[in-house]
Amino acid sequence: MEATQQKIQLRQQYWVTKASKAKLLQVGAKCVDTVPHKEHYYDTALDELAMAQLWLSQRNQQWCLIVGSQDQATRENTAICASVFSAELLHQDRTDIQNSKSTIYKNSEEKKPTQLEPLDSQSDRQYYLNKTQAYVKPTSTYNELMGEHDIITYLTDFLHIDLTTEEERNMTMEDFLRQAGIFHYASNLTAYQSTYKLCDRYTIIIKMEDSSLKESATVLLDVDISSICTGFEEIENLANYLEFEHQAIQSE
Repeated sequence: MEATQQKIQLRQQYWVTKASKAKLLQVGAKCVDTVPHKEHYYDTALDELAMAQLWLSQRNQQWCLIVGSQDQATRENTAICASVFSAELLHQDRTDIQNSKSTIYKNSEEKKPTQLEPLDSQSDRQYYLNKTQAYVKPTSTYNELMGEHDIITYLTDFLHIDLTTEEERNMTMEDFLRQAGIFHYASNLTAYQSTYKLCDRYTIIIKMEDSSLKESATVLLDVDISSICTGFEEIENLANYLEFEHQAIQSE
């Protein structure tokens, strides 16, 4: 009786390019699993946070405040950008943005918080990143606050809200938002991680990497232990066809 050869799983990681997903579907890959990734974005009725290079969001129950550089020259250049973005996001009417710029601040007190609905754009996550980039110079630097207490402390100082030390320590994020006049204005619902099967042999996991804001692709292939070299060649050929990019090896 012939012995069954031992199997081993090969794994290679790449970066996803613009053409990769289309090619993945062209070769018949089937999506078998998706991990949702939901984000909600918040600001005041006058877009005070965005104009000061502050971006408040909640991702899967985790709060995050991105703090950009605060130099005066950048602040002076952000007012018009904030007006344009408000019109674009709330009305989804890109063709009328230029005509509405001059009226955004006049009508800003009428802006109401929106329902928790996903944006229509296919690149929802990138759309929020584009908002961030619209306000800042290429040389700007950022800090990220993740703890609710740290975020409340920072925004209390920024918005000049009078809270006692005990109130600040015991206040929930939801209570603070109501007191600070900060409202939800948009939501994203995107695929944070998707798993594809190809030819009943390859497993391809595409995931958004939070640290780099890029999508990575992990290719898995089960092969006989005697065919490891051949298996790596097959993975490499598939990656080349899908236009995946090699990830740089980190030197220690």
